[in-house]
Amino acid sequence: MVIDTGYSNRESNRGFTLIEVIIFLVVAGVIASAIFIPFLTSLKGGMTPEKVISASYLAQEKMEKLTKYTYNDSNLDFLPLTAYVQVDAIYFPDYDWRWEIKYIDEDLNDSVCDVGYKQILVRVRDPDGVEPFDEVTLTSIVTGWP
Repeated sequence: MVIDTGYSNRESNRGFTLIEVIIFLVVAGVIASAIFIPFLTSLKGGMTPEKVISASYLAQEKMEKLTKYTYNDSNLDFLPLTAYVQVDAIYFPDYDWRWEIKYIDEDLNDSVCDVGYKQILVRVRDPDGVEPFDEVTLTSIVTGWP
């Protein structure tokens, strides 16, 4: 006795139709793009911390060059904020820096004359200019008091 289930062998082994394959590819493409686009965007921004570290290193280097002088040395005379200057095209291409030396008072407010305190400000610009790391700023205060 044979039981008829309504399906023939040919119908049960028929595989996928072209429409089913196309629908699968479209759904898989949408899911893959939802996963990979944020991943690729994060990889693109992955170099930013490295550039911030380089900019911080350059700012510290310039600060050390300026703070090695004594308070009354002419290299620490009042200097308004300079224009951006390229740091070093060979080792640090695209990094720019600028600095200023200004008089401040004991409350760290700007002063028009020398009252014994100078503020040194060094800024290094990130080559990509990506917020919030588009510029690294270092500040130091030197005093003429013994």
